[in-house]
Amino acid sequence: MNKRYISALPIIVLIIFAFSNIDMKNCNENGFFFLSLNSSDPVASFDFNINGYSVTLDASSSYDDGEIINYTWDMGDGNLRYGKIVYYTYSAEGIYTICLTVRDNENNENSTCKKIFIDLTPPLTFHKIIPSSPNGKNGWYVSNVRIKLFSNDALSGVNATFYKINEKKWKLYENFIEIDKDGYYEISYYSVDNNGNEEGEKKFDIRIDATEPYTICTFSRNGSKGWFNKPLSISLNAIDNMSGVEETYCSVDSESFKKYREIINIGEGNHILYYFSVDRAGNAENIVRKEVKIDETPPEIKLKNPSNGIYILNKKIFQLNSTIVIGNVTVYAEAIDHFSGVKKIELYLNGKYIANSTSSELKYELDERYFGIYRIKVLAEDFASNYASIEENVFVLNLK
Repeated sequence: MNKRYISALPIIVLIIFAFSNIDMKNCNENGFFFLSLNSSDPVASFDFNINGYSVTLDASSSYDDGEIINYTWDMGDGNLRYGKIVYYTYSAEGIYTICLTVRDNENNENSTCKKIFIDLTPPLTFHKIIPSSPNGKNGWYVSNVRIKLFSNDALSGVNATFYKINEKKWKLYENFIEIDKDGYYEISYYSVDNNGNEEGEKKFDIRIDATEPYTICTFSRNGSKGWFNKPLSISLNAIDNMSGVEETYCSVDSESFKKYREIINIGEGNHILYYFSVDRAGNAENIVRKEVKIDETPPEIKLKNPSNGIYILNKKIFQLNSTIVIGNVTVYAEAIDHFSGVKKIELYLNGKYIANSTSSELKYELDERYFGIYRIKVLAEDFASNYASIEENVFVLNLK
């Protein structure tokens, strides 16, 4: 410390005391005192730059109101170095606390410490898939897939993790990755630590098919009102746009399901066809039920009136092998169909259309002035478009 002895009048002492750092305890018995002016400690400060195992330390930012005459570096590994700028190489990776102590020309000291990372090892990242393994068949997922990435760096710590799906742009990983659409996916990822070390890219694949297949049922001919009038051949063609079709199953009239291998041939009758398909991922189509109605037989027609006898005024008097009508008569025809049912009945007289009925019976009052032969024709059609007809010649005498 510098000490200066000052003798002054009291007023001067007061002025100096007011504006100086004076210790009044140093006043002596003669009325003199010495004034102690203490200079401040130096300020230790440094910057560093890391390159691999080597570090450059620069204390140029340290300062003092006098002169710094010593720079001592504790490298944190048991070694000391000296100088304003120091170049040092560590022998191993690790976390090191470097402490700088500076001393000025008045023997005042000050220290500061900083932690550095000698980190040449990139972080390690791994992934977790939810569900943990494919929940379908043949390595396929049949639901949404959630992916979580976990990274670790033992020294400088993880700075960021990045990922991309297929060949899209890299994205910053934040929480989790959700994939909710069918498809083939390649997921790539890597992490970077706080020291700039970049992990090598990692990849894995997932396949998602959460959509069941569908089956196209094709009939060999067109029907009418849901009916067919000839034996039917049925083919089943299953389609799956992702994992592919594994198998199609079918059943006719509640038989046990069997694998579809060839065209299904069905004959006359009311039948129920069941079928469904399964894809290679294990998705099963809902069972499809189709009613297959085949009617090869045309309706049966009966001309109940007039028929084989003599009719007078609409009443049958005698049974004959031919039909004679005197006066008026009711034409009455009936059609029967055991499968699809009668769609309509039509009446023709001498080739001319007269009337029709959409039930199984037809009645028509024939009461016209006529003398001669009537050619009565009855035509019936069922809902499978089968047709039948009968004709009968009737002698009519009506002098109305």
